[in-house]
Amino acid sequence: MKKSLKTAFVTDKCDSNGTTLLMESARQGAYEQLLQCLDEGYDINAVDRAGNNALMYAIEGRQPEMAALLLNRGIDAEQKNASGSTPLLEAGGAKTPEIVQRLLQKKVAVDVQNEHGNTALIMACAAGDGWAACKLVEAGADADNLRNAQGANALMLARRVMIPKDVALFEACVERRREKLRQEAVAAAEQAQREKEQVIREATVLQRDVVPLKPVAFRRKGF
Repeated sequence: MKKSLKTAFVTDKCDSNGTTLLMESARQGAYEQLLQCLDEGYDINAVDRAGNNALMYAIEGRQPEMAALLLNRGIDAEQKNASGSTPLLEAGGAKTPEIVQRLLQKKVAVDVQNEHGNTALIMACAAGDGWAACKLVEAGADADNLRNAQGANALMLARRVMIPKDVALFEACVERRREKLRQEAVAAAEQAQREKEQVIREATVLQRDVVPLKPVAFRRKGF
């Protein structure tokens, strides 16, 4: 059954924290109420005093259905709150794999770091969410180089927190990503070399085709 939220909120009004009925509906999973708010013209991209939009409230409440509705309605999927976190970063730490997947389908930036240096991948590893961590790596998230304020990268946290089975799967996923990057680097170098050789060939042909001019004798007046 869809939940309906009974509150004293008024359209476009908010409480002392800047929370609107739209945001609270998203957090509590009140689907019909959220739909009504959207249809009545609530600002979908409104943020509270901490810079969180309704999508972040859906993530906080672990409400994938609410997140899906908001994303389908065009909410800003890359909103940064006061601490520099994005919806993907929040979803990574909230163990909400369905929302992580939807955000990745939106092609959001995967390596954003908040004020603590955390990324979505670091947050997922710290939460022990191996599935989300692997999906993030497959989407291009950096498991090796980015570190948080404590100096930990995603791999270090995965080995501390995840169960052994998930650690093994995550490490394999990271290694596949490394191999893909190595192959891309080799392909790029080979392409650069081919382009260089092509330039040299074209220059050689041009030089060969140039007809040298015969010297012309000029006679000076008076001689």
